Amino acid sequence: MPDSIAVPTGVQPISFDVHAVRGGSLGGARDDFETMIAQLAAATTPNVRSVAANPGDWGIDAFAGNLGGAITVWQSKYFMPVTTKKHVQQVTDSLDNVLKAAVKNGHTIASWILCIPSSMDGPMTAWWDTWTKAREKEHSLVIQLWDETALRKSCLAPRATTCVAASTRRTLRPPPPPPPPPWSSFGWYSRSRTTRQPPLAPPCSFGR
Repeated sequence: MPDSIAVPTGVQPISFDVHAVRGGSLGGARDDFETMIAQLAAATTPNVRSVAANPGDWGIDAFAGNLGGAITVWQSKYFMPVTTKKHVQQVTDSLDNVLKAAVKNGHTIASWILCIPSSMDGPMTAWWDTWTKAREKEHSLVIQLWDETALRKSCLAPRATTCVAASTRRTLRPPPPPPPPPWSSFGWYSRSRTTRQPPLAPPCSFGR
């Protein structure tokens, strides 16, 4: 039986749609998802860093290791709501670009991790399994997939920070209090019948 992570009662389910909501556009969603991936990588692997695009980022969204030696690279692709064979070109281009940059700049890729917020459909899964085996053998590296299932498990693991887990959940606010009864305008009745209630908890601010 595969390892499982217990989800506490009352914890909001993880939704990667929130990146589009918070980002406000497809470009914003991509940037927000990339930030989350860097946070999650840093929560699970020591000494993770990012490379600023100036003008290019060498095909690296986040990496661990030394740019004078071998590195592990995380590559985020915001493919929603499902990853299909229409995304094949983007995936192959991403690996090709990071390998070309490695040759040009004097480092090697030990491991390449594709991070997507969705699942692959059947044809894409079959392509991925065949393609990764061939590329691993050709370039002597390890290729991994962090899809929505792997990301949810990682976000719920104790080693992941609260910030990472919260960044994938929608903001929820407490429901408004019920309206007062019509007779509450009579002060004597209100004072005698109304029980003092504790103040409402402040609204959640996940992702802010």
